Amino acid sequence: MATKQSNMVDFERNKITYDSYGSGTEALVFIHALWCNRTLWHRQEPLFNGNRCIVIDLPGHGDSDAPQKDYTQYFFAGAVHAVLQKEEINRAVLVGHMVGGVVSTMFLRCFSRFISVVGIIYVESFLHLPQSYIPAEGVRRQVENLSSPGILNQAINEVWSTSKNPDVQRLLKCSMKRADRLSCLNTLANPYTHTMDWAEIHQVPAVHFTTPRLEWFDKQAWLHHVPQLKVKMWGEEHGNFLFLEDPDRFNQDVVNFLAENDLFQH
Repeated sequence: MATKQSNMVDFERNKITYDSYGSGTEALVFIHALWCNRTLWHRQEPLFNGNRCIVIDLPGHGDSDAPQKDYTQYFFAGAVHAVLQKEEINRAVLVGHMVGGVVSTMFLRCFSRFISVVGIIYVESFLHLPQSYIPAEGVRRQVENLSSPGILNQAINEVWSTSKNPDVQRLLKCSMKRADRLSCLNTLANPYTHTMDWAEIHQVPAVHFTTPRLEWFDKQAWLHHVPQLKVKMWGEEHGNFLFLEDPDRFNQDVVNFLAENDLFQH
């Protein structure tokens, strides 16, 4: 069994909490979704046993601090960079779930000159936040609506209820209750990313584990900016949390991706 070391790093005077498994300068880095935290990756323990792995609580989530500031994707990516810098990682494969995938792309764009991103595994994710395609006034109204506890709870329920597994639903409900509500709403209120020029191309191995719900999202632009991206389709019977619903299949898919791209094989 892999030995877990829980640690923290200071990032812009805020505590960022993470778990570290194994040793070395190459790592699989797990980045959770909005309303979630690092504990939801516990079913990836077989991956922790064979690889250097780092599992992070983003700011405003889990055991990390929740400062009162704008929660942009750049801010999240900076927190990831602070963790990897402290752990002296120089090559990383990022595993990003939903918003964690957007954070992974931002890290690739802004921090890969410091730490090489040698692969990205997107899980039910997007190139940009869906809210970034909505006019600013529409985003403002959406966040105002979600500020109502009743509407917010309904929206959260829609996320975890995509999974038909009662055990997974219970895990997600507990996790989402722990997230800092204002931090998450602030993230939705700041969806606009750094301008991505059409000439910005990133040649990095990447795969998107997804279901028909999100298979179409951002596809043309995503393939343009990350041309090595491959889509691995899961069935409609799965929800948004593939790594919890069928961890054996998910973990094997990760192992296959690493092997196909000659990454971190020991």
